[in-house]
This record gives sequence, structure tokens and C-alpha cells, in this order.
Amino acid sequence: MERITVGIKGNRLFLMASFIYAAAVFLAFPYLRYFVDNPDTISYITIAQKYFRHDYSNAVNGYWSPLISWMLALLLNIPRDEVYIFKLLQLLIGLFALFNFVKLVYVLIHSRSIRIVLTITSIPLILSYALLNLTPDLLFLGVILFYLRIVTEKEFYNHRHFGLIAGVLGILLYFSKSFGFCFFLVHFTILTFKTFFQTKEYAFKKHILGNY
Repeated sequence: MERITVGIKGNRLFLMASFIYAAAVFLAFPYLRYFVDNPDTISYITIAQKYFRHDYSNAVNGYWSPLISWMLALLLNIPRDEVYIFKLLQLLIGLFALFNFVKLVYVLIHSRSIRIVLTITSIPLILSYALLNLTPDLLFLGVILFYLRIVTEKEFYNHRHFGLIAGVLGILLYFSKSFGFCFFLVHFTILTFKTFFQTKEYAFKKHILGNY
């Protein structure tokens, strides 16, 4: 019951944040829809174009994080230029990041006023990356917030396949930014062993080790 109540209140806070986010996008997007000042943006667009054309031998490389280009490639059928499409994708990713941030804030912070302040102040930061910085940074933020929201749930380690779920999240972190996998390995290992040593139930300890 407590979890449902927290979820409903968290959704209310997210709806408020979404309204502010949408209003800011409505005001700023017409002036910034073609603004690009990062040369990396062109590289990610070029790679996405190669994936879109099925030119995999030239698209795959060991330097650029591929997940953002994969997502962009899926949208290149839209009859708009690539920068415009990239910004639309970034705005959706920004909303995803905002959702996970609000959920985390609602679980970790108990003061209503601090929750509201943190949520509102996060919006300009997310928007600046969505509209001004067309790189995987915002995607990485969204994925890592999603990962943290999932693994910090009270019932996460009770899940039958928690190790598989964590592994998928680790892969997403790796493909969004390669160093994200290092964070995943360290964080998830520490969190798992902390949970293992805190429990006194042998069956639960066996369950943790069997899924790790």
C-alpha cells in the first residue's frame, strides 16, 4: 500500500515537471531546433546514416558509443533533416531521464519542498543537453538513472531473475557510454554483496549468489 501511495504521489510530481518541461520546449525549440555547436554531433549523425543504409562495415567502430546512433537510425525515415530528428529524440530521452530522476527523488528524499526544488532545477539542465548538446551524455544520464531506480527498489533482489535484469541494464550502460559498464560492475557488485551480508536467511543468500 505504501509503495502504491508513493508511486501515485511521484506520478503527480512528474506530471507537474512534464508540464514545465513541455512549456519550456514550446518556447525554446523554434529558436534552437537547428543549433549545433558540438562536432561530435556530426559524427553520431553520420554513423546513424550508415546504420540506416545498412552499411554496417563502416558504421561499427571502437570509438563512438553506438546506442544513440542506433536510436537515431530508427527515426531517419521521418521526412525531416537529421539535426531536427536528433533534437526530437533528445527531447524524448530528456523526458525519460526526468521521469527516472523524479522517481528516484521521491524514494530518496522525504521533504516535499526539497523534492519539488530538485525536480524543477533539474529541468533546465536536462533541456540544455536535449537542445544544445546532441551527444550520448543525456542518454547515459537517463539510462543510469533508470538503472539506479530499478536496483534500489526494495524488492529488486527478491526477483527471480534479478541478475539477468541487471545484466541487461549493464549492457545498456555500456552501449550508451563505454565507461558506464565499469560503473555498473563496481556498483552492482558492492550493492549485491552488501545485500548478501545484511541478510541472515540462508535461502535468500543462496538465491543472491545463484543469480549474481
